[in-house]
Amino acid sequence: MVKHVAWIAIALFAHSAHADSLESDATPLQPVWPRAAIDRPLTLAHGLGELSLDSMTATPDGSGAQPTTFSADVAYGVSDRFTLRAVHVVGFCTSDASSCMTTPRDVGLRGLYSAYRGDHTELALLGGIETVSGYPDWGVRLGTALHYRSGSIGILVEPSVRIGFTPESSSYPTSLTLPIALQYQTTRTAMLYLRSGISGYSEDGGVPATRYIGDQYFVPVAAGVSFSVDKHLDVAAELLYQDVAGPLGLGFTAPMFGVKLTLYL
Repeated sequence: MVKHVAWIAIALFAHSAHADSLESDATPLQPVWPRAAIDRPLTLAHGLGELSLDSMTATPDGSGAQPTTFSADVAYGVSDRFTLRAVHVVGFCTSDASSCMTTPRDVGLRGLYSAYRGDHTELALLGGIETVSGYPDWGVRLGTALHYRSGSIGILVEPSVRIGFTPESSSYPTSLTLPIALQYQTTRTAMLYLRSGISGYSEDGGVPATRYIGDQYFVPVAAGVSFSVDKHLDVAAELLYQDVAGPLGLGFTAPMFGVKLTLYL
């Protein structure tokens, strides 16, 4: 599986060397969207639509169980500063494992507003409503997104908290996530990234979630490459270790191989 990731990365970089020599084919009638991922703002350009398709497959670990997860997001740039996104929070997968959701019940609607945008730093505010598979409850998600870049190096931090507000949310009413990603733009169309963070839950309805996160959290680590095929399509591939640390095991002990397709319309 690691060899497959390496071959994909080699193919992407080989193609990017040719793509870098081409001029941008944007027209005045189309939204302006940078080919270099590190140069893109946190919110979509006005009038730009986005469709993201994700797939994650567990690598063989000798147990015979290799679940594959699927999820999809749809977003639209209401303005250059505000993006609406319909999300598939967890996704569903093909496995008999207890941690594997077999129906796509988890949905959400989020809004992202760019409150500050400078030469190197952008800060956005996140708000939304969502439900999660396995926990049939609705909750509000509030958070921020901070992106800093200097040259070809970037750092993206997206902390958020989810608070349940329905009677069914007695199991996991409050969750806290703190993802962080390090980015390196190798060419105009190819970017390497390393992402990690921490996610935790409060089992008994405690607020804030940080009081209870010590007993219910996990730390993932992933490394991947993202490539802009053209102005309408991005392709990304990554290797994910879901349970590197933390007592909250998700059942995916083997590393997972992920592929993401992003269409811009």
